[in-house]
Amino acid sequence: EPKTMEEIQKNAHLIKTVSPDRFMEEFKKLFVKSRRPSIGVRLLNETGIMKEMFPTLKHSKEDYEAMDRLNKEEFPAFMTMFLHPIGTPSEVLDAVQQLRSSNELGHIIGHATAFLGQYGVTPSDLDLVKFNMTVKPEVLHTIDVINKSYGKRANLVDRLDKMRRDKIPTNLKELSVRGDTLLSLGLKGQQIGKALDMMLTYAVIHKTNDPEKLTGLLNLR
Repeated sequence: EPKTMEEIQKNAHLIKTVSPDRFMEEFKKLFVKSRRPSIGVRLLNETGIMKEMFPTLKHSKEDYEAMDRLNKEEFPAFMTMFLHPIGTPSEVLDAVQQLRSSNELGHIIGHATAFLGQYGVTPSDLDLVKFNMTVKPEVLHTIDVINKSYGKRANLVDRLDKMRRDKIPTNLKELSVRGDTLLSLGLKGQQIGKALDMMLTYAVIHKTNDPEKLTGLLNLR
């Protein structure tokens, strides 16, 4: 009702008196229990509550439609989509901390936001491998879910799986050359780490994991 809306708008500033834990709990209910969570997000915008909490946060029609396509077990994807328009990854992380999200949820939102901002939908194989080595598996899953909800091609997890099937290493553990091998060849300390990174880069770009080719790179240094 118009009068109710007017009262809510008038008192929107009181949202700051609500504990972050309580707000997060209610926000999760908004997503899990609603058939169309975008309605709740729209109301947060229309009442001015959103502006009180996150002044720079604005959502598009495309954002609302994508939110409603998510399965109810994809709350991390919902939160990433909700906070992503705030701005830079650091600003999103500030918002995550403001809401006192769990470390795991914060990890997913922060890294997914950074990835989407830097690489978009189609990163190179090397960028994908390097990124995947720094995050938990749930992050790539969340990115795929988000891209799919926007109608974009979502296949980061599948791409890594295909690389493994094709015997292309996706991390240092899958590399055919080990650190002890490099040690026996006379390399030490940081030299070993740099050599392994170089080999992994070569292996991904040239789609090979042949140990002779990889160790042969040492002669080029």
